[in-house]
Amino acid sequence: IAGAIDDESAKELGLNGFIRFFLRLKNKKITKQANSKSAYYKFIFMTPNGNQLNDITSLVEAEKIKPIIDKIFPFSETIDALVYQKSGRAKGKIVVKMK
Repeated sequence: IAGAIDDESAKELGLNGFIRFFLRLKNKKITKQANSKSAYYKFIFMTPNGNQLNDITSLVEAEKIKPIIDKIFPFSETIDALVYQKSGRAKGKIVVKMK
């Protein structure tokens, strides 16, 4: 689970009012940023699904979707990749190259 749980998702999960209030306070910054850009975000739970992964693979291979790669790190610089990810400056995927 990653990301900020939005209020709608918190309701769907059956979280009580106190927890939802706390989450709204915690998410105030991201909500304000989303609203300023007329954007919408929704927290989702993801589970492994082979059929969905095959569908995504087909879309990537057909170049209907293209992942944005921000930076590629060699395996020997894995710690640097994690530090870069934590910095929040990445504008796409961070890749750690194994070979």
